[in-house]
Amino acid sequence: MSSYLVAIVVSELKHTQPLLIQSTLNASQSIKITLYGRENQLSQLEFARNVTAEVIKVFEQFFQVAYPLPKLDIVAIPDFENGAMENWGLITFRESALLYDPTLSSTNQQQWVTEVVAHELAHQWFGNYVTMKWWNEVWLNEGFATFVGEMIGTKTFAENQGYDWPVEENFLLSVTSAARVDSLHSSHALSRSAGSVESPSVIDSMFDSISYTKGAAILRMLDSFVTRNVTQTALQDYLNSHSYGNAEASDLWASFDKNFAVYTSNACCRRIHLHIFPYKATTSRYRIHLTQNYGVLKQL
Repeated sequence: MSSYLVAIVVSELKHTQPLLIQSTLNASQSIKITLYGRENQLSQLEFARNVTAEVIKVFEQFFQVAYPLPKLDIVAIPDFENGAMENWGLITFRESALLYDPTLSSTNQQQWVTEVVAHELAHQWFGNYVTMKWWNEVWLNEGFATFVGEMIGTKTFAENQGYDWPVEENFLLSVTSAARVDSLHSSHALSRSAGSVESPSVIDSMFDSISYTKGAAILRMLDSFVTRNVTQTALQDYLNSHSYGNAEASDLWASFDKNFAVYTSNACCRRIHLHIFPYKATTSRYRIHLTQNYGVLKQL
């Protein structure tokens, strides 16, 4: 359970009409969704409110874990430094990540709002409901929120609404960008020793594209290998086994190993403890030779 997030908002912001939705897993539980923003922008919060309601239902069904709180407040804060912050039950956003005007905004903005909302909602399960044991494995929070938010939350919402969004393509573009960062000498492994991540500056440095996007890429690779049904069952086991507690990467691999005929832990452990994306090269003159190496950009 997250012990490092707390939020209190004191403002003159106005709020939308609260939306009451019923949990898909608990007939007696309702969730009140309220969005806050500047009075002249309340109408631009309607799309984000609808996304919130639908994605909560998607995640409840996929994880088979009900959203555990009776309410969810979402606040669009002027001049907010971060894109958003997943405080449990009180998620804060910068305005540009939450506002959508159907008469003026682009389709890209519509998809962007959906992705950010889905990312923060994913944190209600991965980060708040189950929290990484220490900052050396921030990717268990951020990699999961990126993978689940985009490939399950955003993609399912788009399909249900009939939106033809390039979710897969955008995900792969972000992975390519992360691979470039990972090819630098300054890159780091997804999981580092706990003792090497102690000072505030080092902890802050862990919140980068490696933890967010490479972490998500590893999870997508694993999902493609074991199939989506196995991924779903493994994540349900992981969440239920560590509810309101802390977990390490080894706990995640244990949940996959329990639900897949081939042990995934050995391969995954190697991948998260090494930095730099591996690549394979082939040469051919009537024979095929496969070699695996690691690409490092030469610094000028």
